[in-house]
Amino acid sequence: MTRLQIVVASRHGGTAGIAERIAEVLRAEGIAATVARAEDRPPVAGFDAHLVGSGVYMGSWLKEATESFTAGRINITEFENAAMIDGYSRMQAFWRVVLPQATTGIAATSIFCLIFAWNEYAFAALLTSGTAQTAPPFIPTIIGEGGQDWPAVAAGTTIFLIPILVFTVLLRKQLLRGITFGAVRK
Repeated sequence: MTRLQIVVASRHGGTAGIAERIAEVLRAEGIAATVARAEDRPPVAGFDAHLVGSGVYMGSWLKEATESFTAGRINITEFENAAMIDGYSRMQAFWRVVLPQATTGIAATSIFCLIFAWNEYAFAALLTSGTAQTAPPFIPTIIGEGGQDWPAVAAGTTIFLIPILVFTVLLRKQLLRGITFGAVRK
């Protein structure tokens, strides 16, 4: 059975209520979900996964949630030092130990950057003219004889999403590898 720890930081109780509801739903699905308050600094050992939630005030998480999130992180320099003790040079340690640990994060960041750049509707709408438009501002303007031509809009949207889909499929190996890779050295 998968054990999940939900760590929550909440000033007024709203986020804690959401965390309790998430835990109820997960328990109904057979996942052993435990809710803990971030202020109590719950231990991270003994769980298969962690979920950290916080209320957002003035654009930032609460301090307790941020501290709880960073407390369970692995210090990658420990892996680098262990590789150097095993006889690797600093560059070999980087290429064979550190970089494989970071590929999941690099892949996920690449996908998000591509999606955000691809979907920049506001910039595309403001900086292009009617004769030379990118896909995001052009697709909603497709009008047929009786008004909006929905099949054409659906086709345009599908064509627009194909590059994102292809890029994500190409990087799925790195994304899935990060879930199972952990700290195992090959």
